[in-house]
Amino acid sequence: MAAPGPGGTGVASLLGTEFGRVLAELVDGVPGARGAVLSDRDGYAVDYARDPQRMDGLELQIAGAQLGHPLARTHAVAVRHLIGTSSVLLESDVGALLGAVVDEHEGTVLVLVLAPGASLGRALVRFDRARTAIALLLR
Repeated sequence: MAAPGPGGTGVASLLGTEFGRVLAELVDGVPGARGAVLSDRDGYAVDYARDPQRMDGLELQIAGAQLGHPLARTHAVAVRHLIGTSSVLLESDVGALLGAVVDEHEGTVLVLVLAPGASLGRALVRFDRARTAIALLLR
């Protein structure tokens, strides 16, 4: 059962969980965001939120699954070198992906998919807030 996003824009969470509400707020709050997904250590989507006009649910789940291992490795390097938390931004002419490990012990990762020309500044700020909110929910 999908839960509509807070802005009434059609952004919806797949399951309507607490995680999904955070994801819907993230997508709804970033101009140019297509969708966001929270994935577990095995690459399965815990929940996701998307703008159905801009992103297919399966594509979003695949993005989360495919980025899980590289994000976990990046996080491990950041921790080993005492850098702290790290977010990874991948840009191309067809959009961007922003991802990070939320909880290293649970193996959860957060991925935000952005359209070309999306507001990267707002995405970075909102992404960090969403990651913090989800980490608190996981405790």
